[in-house]
Amino acid sequence: MLRCSTLYCSKGNYEFGLSRIIKSLEPYQKKLGTDTWYYAKRCFLSLLENMAKHMLMMQDDFLRECIQFLEACECTHVLQQICHYFFTVRYLFFDVDTVVLASAIP
Repeated sequence: MLRCSTLYCSKGNYEFGLSRIIKSLEPYQKKLGTDTWYYAKRCFLSLLENMAKHMLMMQDDFLRECIQFLEACECTHVLQQICHYFFTVRYLFFDVDTVVLASAIP
């Protein structure tokens, strides 16, 4: 269902595509993970990009539905784990780079 929904978004039918994405990820605690979030966020970012370029105008009800979905995702434990993992990995890479650079200096 998620793949079909992303195809609707890629063809410009954001209202139907994103509403299907939102429905397909319910309940968020069980179905929202790194892989599903990757595809879902690409559709949301594409929508925002087209709206910023004034290529699209969306209805207020649809935008409220999107905001409610994003707020619900923010509250899920899975998304918090994803963010924690991202920042942990980023910190580790930064720390490794700092150690490598420090050891290269005579």
